[in-house]
Amino acid sequence: MGFHFESLDGDASAATPLSRATLADGLSRKFSEPIELPNGERLVTLRDAIAWLAKSVRASEHNVQEVQVAAYYVTEAAEHSGPMAFARIAMLKAINRDKPREVTPSRKSHHWRRRKPKRE
Repeated sequence: MGFHFESLDGDASAATPLSRATLADGLSRKFSEPIELPNGERLVTLRDAIAWLAKSVRASEHNVQEVQVAAYYVTEAAEHSGPMAFARIAMLKAINRDKPREVTPSRKSHHWRRRKPKRE
């Protein structure tokens, strides 16, 4: 699943390019909370996030859905002032894409029996 950045009518030349100043301002936007990486580094801005995606994700994993979604939302946040929360969540999912979900056994178990009537 790949994302293509073109206008809705399919004509890529109809899209107006952003100026370098606008894109530079967008890439300097900061996350509400820095994203902690497993190696102790922190991603503070969208520029840090794009740089991490470019250098840390193997070329064979560039088509993985989590990486594609993260690249899309970071780009949307930088170029079109998209929601930073979506970019942050997508980056967290891309960073943790190989980790299995942890199940906490301390959660309350479900009771799958019939409920007793209240008249007793």
